[in-house]
Amino acid sequence: MSRAKKRSRLQIVIEVLEALSQYDKLHATELSLMVKLSYDRLKSILEDLSERGLLILERSKNEHKSLIIKLTPDGDRLLEELRRLKKLLEDYGLA
Repeated sequence: MSRAKKRSRLQIVIEVLEALSQYDKLHATELSLMVKLSYDRLKSILEDLSERGLLILERSKNEHKSLIIKLTPDGDRLLEELRRLKKLLEDYGLA
């Protein structure tokens, strides 16, 4: 039985940014399911991206434990650059 190839941190970050770009905001559990990543692993990535100004993490006003995530303009710009880079790599047959 073959094992699935492990995703790199960069691949996960791109998937997170892509998912967030499709919605105004997402709950952490929704995002975790979308990117198929455990909540604990996702949370550390979200905190890192938030510290870099790419995401906004907020606690839900209704549900204290619920974490709401939003993409910042800087996060959106980074995603656009990553999309361009991916296209360039594909054009040269490197991706």
